[in-house]
Amino acid sequence: MLGADFLKKLDTLNNVEMVSANIVDQQTGKPIVSPYKLEILKSDSNSSLPFKRLTVGVIGLAEDFGNYQFSNQDNIKLFIKNPAETAKIVVPQMRKKADLIILLYYGQADQLKAVLEAARDIDVVVYGGIYSKPAFANSFDKTIFVTTPSLGKYAGILSIELSDKKEVLSYRNKEVALDESIPDKPEIADFVKEFEKTFDETKGEVLSDKKNN
Repeated sequence: MLGADFLKKLDTLNNVEMVSANIVDQQTGKPIVSPYKLEILKSDSNSSLPFKRLTVGVIGLAEDFGNYQFSNQDNIKLFIKNPAETAKIVVPQMRKKADLIILLYYGQADQLKAVLEAARDIDVVVYGGIYSKPAFANSFDKTIFVTTPSLGKYAGILSIELSDKKEVLSYRNKEVALDESIPDKPEIADFVKEFEKTFDETKGEVLSDKKNN
């Protein structure tokens, strides 16, 4: 159930929404899940905020490392498009609707730099696969870079201060340890167990095929 089936099932879990603009169906070229999400945040009537509404856009991009093994019940073959080329097309579409754009990125520094050069309107980059601040980050002084290393042992909390024109004034990022004091969400824990079981079974099939070949 890896590949398209895995992404679709994860996308249907309660309070978990998947976004990926460049993982697509190889035959149709269409994204397997939503390429991005728009979230409209509204302040209450007693708020002292300089604006009453903020539209946040979240886009997902990943690199193709060339070592993925995809299988699925629907026989959908997945293809990972170039993330920089995808961002160049999708991010301007988002900017027409969003005040703040957040990129969820999995990959390496050189490709991430290419993405940001292709799409300069990205405000926040939440990245995985790179566990230190990219050396080029100062070249994009208006972009916030955050990550949570240590293989899922921490959650990150990002606080952003905006001006009355919805421009970033400052930010604060902190990590919270996911220790025993924070309970697991049952449906997520069950799904992870199912994924790990399926992954082990699929990996065994792949290794068997390689031996036979």
